[in-house]
Amino acid sequence: MDEPRTGRARPMSRDERRAAIALATVPLLESHGAQVSTRQIAVAAGVAEGTLFRAFDDKVELLTAAAERALDPTTGVAEIDDLPPAPDLAAELTQLADVMAARGRRVRRVMLAVHAILASDDGRRAAAVRAARGAASVAKSSAENESS
Repeated sequence: MDEPRTGRARPMSRDERRAAIALATVPLLESHGAQVSTRQIAVAAGVAEGTLFRAFDDKVELLTAAAERALDPTTGVAEIDDLPPAPDLAAELTQLADVMAARGRRVRRVMLAVHAILASDDGRRAAAVRAARGAASVAKSSAENESS
């Protein structure tokens, strides 16, 4: 028999924490869109609100990671793999159609949320900051290569 667990859980790596938070955010992104609050996300992920911003630079990056997770085609494949055996071909096709239709509705909601995020001032600002950081990194690498 297993001993009862005591103490704290094993600490997560930054990547594991980001993935867990993004996964917990997906249903909220689907239901609330870009208006989901960081407080709602923190509660769903079981973390403090400050933890969100240690894992992600800003809310836009967090919602973008959740959208990428929601749109990952492997989740649709897993849903199909998890279908119970159907009694006949017609029932199997109905199950597949139901899964695909539900996924299509979720993808639509997520895409609408992504559009709202990117169209917002925060989304444009965050994208501009990331682009500037990327350009600075490329410039720094080029300068280092030239001096070598």
